[in-house]
Amino acid sequence: MVGFALNSANTLCPPQFPHEDVRRAALGALGQFCRAQHKVWTENPTEANHQALLKLLDVVVPCFVETVRADRERLVVMAVLETMSSVIKSCKEEVFRNPSHLTEISHLIRDVLKKKTTCQGSGNDEADDEDEQAEYDAMLQEFAGEVIPLVTSSVPADKFAPYLNDLLPLIMSKAKSSCTVADRSFSVGTIGEILHALVNVSGGQGVAARLSNRLLTVLVAGVKDSDAEVRNNSVFGLGCLAQAAGPLIVSDYPMMLSVFSNMLGKESDLRVIDNLCAALCRMIMSNVDAVPLEQVVPVLVSHLPLKEDQEENQTVFKCLTMIYERSPALVVKLLKPIVAASSHVLGHKDVDTETQRTVVALMKELAQKHGAEFQVAALSLPAELQTKLGAAINSS
Repeated sequence: MVGFALNSANTLCPPQFPHEDVRRAALGALGQFCRAQHKVWTENPTEANHQALLKLLDVVVPCFVETVRADRERLVVMAVLETMSSVIKSCKEEVFRNPSHLTEISHLIRDVLKKKTTCQGSGNDEADDEDEQAEYDAMLQEFAGEVIPLVTSSVPADKFAPYLNDLLPLIMSKAKSSCTVADRSFSVGTIGEILHALVNVSGGQGVAARLSNRLLTVLVAGVKDSDAEVRNNSVFGLGCLAQAAGPLIVSDYPMMLSVFSNMLGKESDLRVIDNLCAALCRMIMSNVDAVPLEQVVPVLVSHLPLKEDQEENQTVFKCLTMIYERSPALVVKLLKPIVAASSHVLGHKDVDTETQRTVVALMKELAQKHGAEFQVAALSLPAELQTKLGAAINSS
């Protein structure tokens, strides 16, 4: 397998096939080779398997970079950026064992965002009209933007910070009110994903804090946007900034809480409301002492259960568990809406197993420690939800 993959990679790089479909297939195969070899190494972590993976990446990464820079067909370039993302997602830090890969990929993304690649040149007339060309450029930008948070999560933050400093102005420039909705959404969405990635990497807190002043301005402007998706992405970004920078941006907490409070008073889009709840939870979990729980938690709970963004139940119920451990009386005071929200999550097809377990554990704890109040809350539910809740509490 290893010899075949390496020989194939050397043969296919760079792909010389005249037909774009064949080039795309060849480059896709290279990505599959890398992911397969990474799986081989993780399941059988010998030095030989590791070296084989690194050798393969040393052939494939420069091949991807060269293709994105030089290929004339936008669809090929998009496919390569997508494949590059999947390789970084699977192989993570192994992609960057060779330090030149971080530089090559970062500079490549910068050049795509600056429209400096061959397929973005004015001499390329594959698009039938200006609208189609603009659509292709927006898609290319999306594919390039998706690489940045993946790189962020794969290398220590201080190592990526200089490149991030180069990329951020290009991303932020697309958040201006004069830009299209697609550009504005891309800009704040990418910033949010970068901050989300910084939460779990070495040195991420310091880098997020150093970026906070620049990013706060963009994200706070974004929450006032006329488009719901831009508002949604901006709220997510603010929550992730709080989560990533934590105590280092405590002075910004009152302003952020004020922004969220104003939004909750007038927002009508259900997904944005769900993300506002999750952002408040991220602020609480990151720096609980900076949040007036007695005022914030009742407002948060009043907007549960989440209606659209079920993934954020993980954030919400982790936070409610933490609040209960810290201030049980506050949770008991709000037992009825919390139990009602929990009963909607239990067994929900779009809520992952880990979150279901978190909810069940919290319900069992509340039922055990506060039996009478819990019973009153449970009896206020419709019969179907009572049954579901009872089954969850009685499960082993």
